Amino acid sequence: MVTAEQIYVDYTTDPAVADTKYKGKEVLFYEIVVESLFFSEKESYLSKGDVRFEPTDPTDLDNIKVGYTVTIAGICQGISRHTIVISDCFIEFVKGYGFELPEAVPNTGGY
Repeated sequence: MVTAEQIYVDYTTDPAVADTKYKGKEVLFYEIVVESLFFSEKESYLSKGDVRFEPTDPTDLDNIKVGYTVTIAGICQGISRHTIVISDCFIEFVKGYGFELPEAVPNTGGY
């Protein structure tokens, strides 16, 4: 697990070392606050600072809004034009605008 801020610092400090540590590997980002969203016919992504998260399925972003908190797992592609690119992302909603995922309801064996 890494923060968006930490991966950016690692890449801007020493890109070669950061590539060895992250590039081509799955990286988990826990509770990222979405700062921006981008949608087009060619690509869709969300970002936190200078880290761009590209979902495996663009419809994963349909219910995400700026300010929402999400957990993301994806593959680091390295740095391109001062932006860290994380692709093939699975995005899980955590909370936003006062909404949180409900706690699991125990199975009581009936309806």
